[in-house]
Amino acid sequence: MGKIVIIILSAIAIFSCSAEDAEKETAVLSETGILVDMSKFDGCGWVFKYDNITLEPYNLSKFDITPTDSMPVGIRYFLSASQNSTCMIGTVISLVEIWKIPED
Repeated sequence: MGKIVIIILSAIAIFSCSAEDAEKETAVLSETGILVDMSKFDGCGWVFKYDNITLEPYNLSKFDITPTDSMPVGIRYFLSASQNSTCMIGTVISLVEIWKIPED
């Protein structure tokens, strides 16, 4: 009987975390800022910065954009609870859209 209770409680804990993660990944947010090349640091690549906030897009390579350091861009994204950071400098995000902002 005790094993059944433990299994049920474990299943509840697992499914409640999954529902939380799925909810976080459905909220699409938008920002403008710059791309910064952090590849000189171990495990890092391109990051997005705005207002002293750093975001780590894990799927930047899926988009048709050639990033340059300090390139102004706009992004639409969601927080990615399912991805881990190797750079550990910001919050991991999944890009939905990215576009270059023309410089004056």
